[in-house]
Amino acid sequence: MVIALREIADLDNQIDSVRQILAYHSDFTVAAAYKLIFDKTGTDDCDMAKFSEILNKRGITLDRSETSLVFEQFDRDKDGKFGQKDFEYLVMPRDPSSAEVLEGRRKPDHIYKTDTQNLLSRVIQMAVGLALAVESIKQKLQQRPGFKLEATLNSIDAAGRGFIMEETLKALLEKNAANIPDKDFLILLKRYDVNNEGKVFVSKLVEELTPKRLC
Repeated sequence: MVIALREIADLDNQIDSVRQILAYHSDFTVAAAYKLIFDKTGTDDCDMAKFSEILNKRGITLDRSETSLVFEQFDRDKDGKFGQKDFEYLVMPRDPSSAEVLEGRRKPDHIYKTDTQNLLSRVIQMAVGLALAVESIKQKLQQRPGFKLEATLNSIDAAGRGFIMEETLKALLEKNAANIPDKDFLILLKRYDVNNEGKVFVSKLVEELTPKRLC
């Protein structure tokens, strides 16, 4: 499991480095980017069929199973649409300083620089690739002989509190020679610590590390 978390952390760091660059582009705002790609008509009706069509037009071709997997991960509020809030989570840097820059920018209302548009396309491509790569990591983890995810997590949560503290998770990674730089660890933590409480609930980790597709 530690190796899986390290691999996911590496992938998260790769996309966040590009998110951070994009955040500093002066013509980039979340609203303008969402409208440019996913909501040209202003109807906010990007369901899975429209989502698939838009990705295809941008050269990202997925089969039905992959489309369903990616859309499910992107649709964070589970309303059946890839809305602006879902998109914001996709493009918002996990790095606090970069996120603050982007959150503080309200204008312009359109993206006019070609390099900004190209970088935005790269982030979307990387996000799709990340979703598929993480699923593959989770499947490999599940296929390990004798490995039981929930039992492993419960053994880490020896006190039975139902959660694992940030420092415990960090120590576990270090103990198993999977040292992660602090900034990369914080990016990884944001994936699982949804309430920013400095702890990860066992149930959330089970949900997030369980494959969504049959191996």
